[in-house]
Amino acid sequence: MPAFDDTQLTESVMQSFANAPDPRTRALLMGLVKHLHAFARDVDLTFDEWMTAIDFLTRTGHKSDATRQEFILLSDVLGLSMLVDALNHRDQNGATDTTVLGPFVGAAVVRALEHFLASSTAAVGIVTGAVFVVTVLFFRRGVVGSLLALDHYFAARHQVKALASPKPGEPQPGEARAKS
Repeated sequence: MPAFDDTQLTESVMQSFANAPDPRTRALLMGLVKHLHAFARDVDLTFDEWMTAIDFLTRTGHKSDATRQEFILLSDVLGLSMLVDALNHRDQNGATDTTVLGPFVGAAVVRALEHFLASSTAAVGIVTGAVFVVTVLFFRRGVVGSLLALDHYFAARHQVKALASPKPGEPQPGEARAKS
């Protein structure tokens, strides 16, 4: 194998994907190599750190199965899931900001509701289920999206009222203008 410096190595590995038949796959692999190598250089990655990372990824893969995908959870922890969602929805005017917090907030609300109701009623499950159904039926845009829509509605009503009401000194509808 010829001797490479780290920059030549990166270029050589990137070129190994130059003949990939799909242009998008080629661009993704070449970009991944370029940025992964830059990361290793930037942090001056040691062999032991690299082996620890390989072991972590291996264990993550072993925990994954048909119903449990640990790499998606890792993607969430690293913020990549939210970034990809934001990149793929950045052109949707009027949409609420992207978030992966919704399920966590929903779970926290359900747990708090259960805790609150546990001391006052035996039908905790029924009440919690009813609150869930009402939330799904009436907040189709999500709670935050629905609240923003409500805010826009009231702001628009305020603007219409402001436009419809006469300015100070102008006659009210049905009043005759004073002659000067």
